[in-house]
Amino acid sequence: MSRTWHVIRSHFAHLHSNIQHTIYIVPPSPNSINHTSIPFIYSPTLQLTMAKLLAIFALCLLPALSIAATLTQNPFRLKGRVYCDTCRAGFETSVTRYLAGAKVKVECRDRDSLNLRYTLEAVTDATGTYEMTVNSDHGDQKCECTLVSSPDPECKEPNIGRNRATVILTRNNGMNQNARYANAMGFLKTTPLAGCTELIKSYFAEDI
Repeated sequence: MSRTWHVIRSHFAHLHSNIQHTIYIVPPSPNSINHTSIPFIYSPTLQLTMAKLLAIFALCLLPALSIAATLTQNPFRLKGRVYCDTCRAGFETSVTRYLAGAKVKVECRDRDSLNLRYTLEAVTDATGTYEMTVNSDHGDQKCECTLVSSPDPECKEPNIGRNRATVILTRNNGMNQNARYANAMGFLKTTPLAGCTELIKSYFAEDI
């Protein structure tokens, strides 16, 4: 079989105008007559269209890769404090003591199923401050810091309502800073200090 070129011209409606497509079909060579062979189809217009699609794909992909790199290179620095409510007031007072060696953890859960997706623990320093490095963005997940344990046997009862703190660990909401702060969490002292009654009354003196 002699090698020939067959030119087939066909007109297609392309978007809002007619574009003439020239398709070249190259028949199989004589050497491949005994083998299964698919004719090679070449279209200049098709090549141009594919090039445009690849360019659009690249333009869409590059920003996504840039964002992913930013999230990886800039971890969140999560900070908070843990205290002992020495007056069992339910809030911090002038005699509140901040606990060194208290254990806390952050947990991120799926907002719908509440399945645990991420957890990390930390221990407070001499000032009662803990700090965690969270390397990933947690999008729409629900993230909370919670108390784990107190180093003080006389102040180990978690203060319900102050035993957890919601934290935002995503940049999808427009918060771009790396530092994230959790509200202070506290334990209750078993026996209030002397003078706590008068102290608490002083906080509400203007309401009486």
